[in-house]
Amino acid sequence: MTKAEILLRVQAGLVLAQTLGDPLSRSWRNHIGPALKELEGEGSIKRLKVGEWIGYAVPDWQMSSAELLVYILGKCRLDRETGCQVWAGSTNGRQGPLTYIPGGKPKTSVRRRVWEANTGKKLTTSDVLLPRCGEPACVAFEHIAKTKRGQSQKGKRLTLLTRM
Repeated sequence: MTKAEILLRVQAGLVLAQTLGDPLSRSWRNHIGPALKELEGEGSIKRLKVGEWIGYAVPDWQMSSAELLVYILGKCRLDRETGCQVWAGSTNGRQGPLTYIPGGKPKTSVRRRVWEANTGKKLTTSDVLLPRCGEPACVAFEHIAKTKRGQSQKGKRLTLLTRM
């Protein structure tokens, strides 16, 4: 595979490194790997982490809303009884499910990404997304309730952490 062929494939969309050949093979190390490094050095492509895989895309590439939802829901397991899409990745007790979106900011809230992809509207910093179902790792759009930062804490008792 030549440098021009690799560039054409990357210009068509995100390409996982494995689809270009076996990264452990001699031909990869001798031909494809150096071509990718050269294209990266020229600024023609950028390297992205896609889950546990490495991918390549054009520098201004951004994941579409449909691709984003497929990517996120692919990392969830469906609870058939409740209909929850339970996030299987990392979570944070304060922010809930978190993920790294290829081509995006590191470690963003999965619920915020799901909400923005489904509604097409950006959220403000005062918007808080909570699961209606009570499952802390649920990211199903139908189960997400949008509130304001102060509203989500009304009626709750102050804890030692919130007093500090």
